[in-house]
Amino acid sequence: MKIGFDLDGVLRTLDLFPLRICKEISDDYDMMKWYYMLLKPELNPFMFLSEDDEAYIISMQKDRDRELTEKWLRKFLPTITAHVLVHNWNASDWKAQNSEKINNEWSSQKATKIKELGLEVFFEDDPQVVKQLRELCPETKIIQYGGRLLA
Repeated sequence: MKIGFDLDGVLRTLDLFPLRICKEISDDYDMMKWYYMLLKPELNPFMFLSEDDEAYIISMQKDRDRELTEKWLRKFLPTITAHVLVHNWNASDWKAQNSEKINNEWSSQKATKIKELGLEVFFEDDPQVVKQLRELCPETKIIQYGGRLLA
């Protein structure tokens, strides 16, 4: 079986409060590196895998954070194939009521990768993305994991 996992909100929990503090103290990239490397896995994906199963991670990240994410994945989950997809939105885009457009882009990119990999199951935390992935990938079981509420 081919099983996929979203990263942030599923395999690791991003604590946005310390992240905001880091950004307020300094916009220094070294501070961001420090923050990312403090994050630990929240969910052990191997709990869901049998001996012959294949695991994949599909994560959306800012281009700037791609290297940090890949380094984190090599440190904590080195045996799982990861696909770090890049987006170019920023916080002001999100606040400017573009969140639906951004979710559509994320869902579309994730759906393309899910289909390309032939995933049978995918775990996602964002309810809007779950809904869209279920429409875009009817042959894949999309399971909502986590408690993020719809806005």
